[in-house]
Amino acid sequence: MKLANQYGVLLVSPLGAHEGFGNFLRLPATFGHDDDMYSILNGLTSERIDASKLSEQDVINVIELVLAEYPVDRSAMFVMGHSMGSGGTWYIGAKYSDYWYGLLPISGPFTMEYGYPWERLKNKPIYMTEGLQAGASLDGSRDLYKFLNDELQINITYKEVNGDHAGMFSNVLDGCFQFITKPAIRIIEPSNEFQHLYMAPNDEVKFDDIGIYAGASAPYCNGKIKRVRIFDDQTLIEDKADTPYVASLTNPSAAKHNIRIVATDDKGTTAIASRLVNYISSNKMYNLTQQLTGDAVIPQGWSASNGKETRIGSLNHYTDGPRMLHFTNSSRGCEYGLLVQNEVNKDKASWVKYGAEGSGSTLTLHAGRYSLKYKLFNWDQPEFSPVTVSIERRNGQEIASQTYTPNI
Repeated sequence: MKLANQYGVLLVSPLGAHEGFGNFLRLPATFGHDDDMYSILNGLTSERIDASKLSEQDVINVIELVLAEYPVDRSAMFVMGHSMGSGGTWYIGAKYSDYWYGLLPISGPFTMEYGYPWERLKNKPIYMTEGLQAGASLDGSRDLYKFLNDELQINITYKEVNGDHAGMFSNVLDGCFQFITKPAIRIIEPSNEFQHLYMAPNDEVKFDDIGIYAGASAPYCNGKIKRVRIFDDQTLIEDKADTPYVASLTNPSAAKHNIRIVATDDKGTTAIASRLVNYISSNKMYNLTQQLTGDAVIPQGWSASNGKETRIGSLNHYTDGPRMLHFTNSSRGCEYGLLVQNEVNKDKASWVKYGAEGSGSTLTLHAGRYSLKYKLFNWDQPEFSPVTVSIERRNGQEIASQTYTPNI
């Protein structure tokens, strides 16, 4: 309450009729651990289910009462909770998404990877915090962060602080109120972390300009954005006082460009967003698999499908996938490679691609002659299936391909 008064925030804490919110899941159930989740769900009674429904409704009733009695800016409402309340933040945050500008889940479980309306959180700022000694809660939050950031590309800030599951709470509260009262900045273009590999003679390498487009708002107390600065690393590209917040980085060099945008509101508070664009040029042999340095992960630039599910790698974080694609350091002739498992049992159903749409990378080949070197391993199968190597445009249009069945 002292921090709420200090930052000028109206703090409302619904007690819930019985359970606190409409989600049953609590520790040790965490994201990615379905056994613990089902163990809790299987023990529910009809009485407990009814009580939880009343608790969920109580939260909404309290919000509506407050909105009727206080001059609340409906466009600047956040939902926040710790431990079991963190699970409630995720649950109520998406289910009743029209209420909230953003979410602040603090050290707690949420397990619903599938069947939940995550898309409703796509454009909402989220500040997720955890304690480094929080045990199962820490592991679950890290897994949940990877899922939201890498696969769903949700606008999320994640921070870990010293403290156990309970003790970390006081260490993050000030940061939570700072997050609530600062302006919001979102990079719309470039749309995701991006890597561009260009193969050409050194004097003919030319990268496309980087178009930058951002959205900014200051929802707290009807604030206004007064200034938006756009940087390439430390170099100022554009300084804008009004919308649209756009800029262009012309003739970019073959290097890592950290596109950084700083928004300042009329109270002098700032917010920062960044996006990494990595341009690489090569006029010699280039190893596309140089990032294949770990087991069971898909690195940035690659996408893979087993005919049933598709997984796409990320630039900053390896994306875990099912064992449809496995990077392996087996001794069978190579240090690391790709193992694709076909679950639908028909030709060409499984594939791996570099530079495919949505993979966060492109590959541009200057006109010329190229050699592609690769190895195939048949593992424990008595014979090879037909193999296709193809070149496609980013829209999937095939330019050239070769299909053959290896006999060795």
